[in-house]
Amino acid sequence: MKLALVSAISLANCLLLGPVFAADPAPRAASGIAIGENKATPVSRIKAAKDFQVELLYSVPGGDQGSWVALCTDPKGRIIVADQYGALYRFTPPAANQPLDASTIEKMPVQIRAANGLLWAFDALYVGVNDYERKIPSGVYRITDSNGDDQLDKVELLRGIKAGGDHGVHAILPAPDNQSLFLITGNNADLTEVNTALVPHNWGEDHVLPRMPDGRGHNRDRLAPGGIIYRFSPDGKHWELFASGFRNIYDGAFNR
Repeated sequence: MKLALVSAISLANCLLLGPVFAADPAPRAASGIAIGENKATPVSRIKAAKDFQVELLYSVPGGDQGSWVALCTDPKGRIIVADQYGALYRFTPPAANQPLDASTIEKMPVQIRAANGLLWAFDALYVGVNDYERKIPSGVYRITDSNGDDQLDKVELLRGIKAGGDHGVHAILPAPDNQSLFLITGNNADLTEVNTALVPHNWGEDHVLPRMPDGRGHNRDRLAPGGIIYRFSPDGKHWELFASGFRNIYDGAFNR
């Protein structure tokens, strides 16, 4: 069976947590009570494919809980979400057609922040940190419950990766064989040391036509190998360069 890694996600069901921005914004009065406050896009303005159902569970208060940019589920069926600039939160999803009770949302006390990727695998929470404020190293972390009290408390940095801005450390994916993991990074994340590579290290800037860098200077210095997809072992000791040459892919899925 052939497998292809693609930078897109197909979901059988869609749960809208918000805030989400539609392609055609509504008048300003419908977008928020005040400047700086985001609200989730109303379900009535979302066009879903046939047999897809969209439910608005919760409109995240940005001033208190930040901007939720990644989520995963744990073995108990709870949803863990990440504030782009702050903490992790978790909650049990409500029954169908029921809103999320804000009082049931738990701010997780674990010492981690700025997660852009979340995955529960191998009895641990794997976190892709992309810390814009550089309060902790960006990279891949493994977080576990050390004493069985249902609170994640043991934080291990498996691999630090130098990254900056939006184009940094992003999603973590389970491999189809359930033996390894994949990490997606954008082109502002520097190449980390690898043990093996499926991509030859002879990349260069040999363009047929003259380069046309961004006129405003954005990322003019970010050249090959660009954004990279890595495969790594669950213990973080073996890393393989799987694919490169991307700009800023954020997530991915396997086409079976």
